[in-house]
Amino acid sequence: MAADATDCDEHLLALLLMLKSYRRMGCFPALEDVPEMVVDFVRRAVELPEGTLSAYRAERTAKHHRGLVSKQAGVTYDQAKARGIVEQSIRKEAAAKNRPADLINIALEKVVEAGLELRGSRPSTRWPRKSVPR
Repeated sequence: MAADATDCDEHLLALLLMLKSYRRMGCFPALEDVPEMVVDFVRRAVELPEGTLSAYRAERTAKHHRGLVSKQAGVTYDQAKARGIVEQSIRKEAAAKNRPADLINIALEKVVEAGLELRGSRPSTRWPRKSVPR
């Protein structure tokens, strides 16, 4: 799939990093935020030349690739449904938890569990410090 959707090694690596990032975190981090060890792992796994950088020449290509990843992951964009899930989960958990960060994290987890894509926001665009490439 990925090789057929790209026209150069840089785009292939970027698409694969988007896919890996989405599977791991449920969102699309900026490519420069993906840890180098993850980039190297993916690069070696698909046997791309050493030094291949993940980059897009046009935002249109990046947007197209995000759409491919979303489709492959089976997620949809439904802002109204996501808002409803967020409101419901925060109301439910507010009685037991009093830290806003906890409430936000729970709400974001529920949205991702529902198979909904979060656009225009980056809930947690940082890779976990102790992440191990899968």
